Amino acid sequence: FCAAAAHSFSVFALSAGAVSFGQIVKAAEPAFAAVVGVSLYNKKVSTGKWLCLIPVIGGVVLASVKELDFAWSALITASIANLFAAFKANENAKLMSTPGISDRLGNVGNQFAITTLLAFLISIPVAAIREGSKFGEFLTLAGTNDIVL
Repeated sequence: FCAAAAHSFSVFALSAGAVSFGQIVKAAEPAFAAVVGVSLYNKKVSTGKWLCLIPVIGGVVLASVKELDFAWSALITASIANLFAAFKANENAKLMSTPGISDRLGNVGNQFAITTLLAFLISIPVAAIREGSKFGEFLTLAGTNDIVL
């Protein structure tokens, strides 16, 4: 669920304002992951990692200040996407530390594949609700334009 929500909110953020601004906010994802990990998962983050977040956060702040097309909706949806991505990362790490799971999944690559497939399946209803009304237009375009397919 978290992977699908992170992707969906990222797409919403990029359509809610300037793409550059959405990407700027999404660049703060490591900071969100660190705060969620420490506050909700009782993870320890080394001093070096916290110090490495300073230029990331500072760069995001500086880039946001210079961004001419600031949109609250893009900021909020990109921040929600970052939160879901942080939960996804922490939950995946917690899952792989569960005894027996890593033996059954094989490796982290397989876990990523399963997470991505589940996110795709969860995203289908969201896409149908948001974009389903345009499907007929897509089929017409696909039938008349060779570039589409």
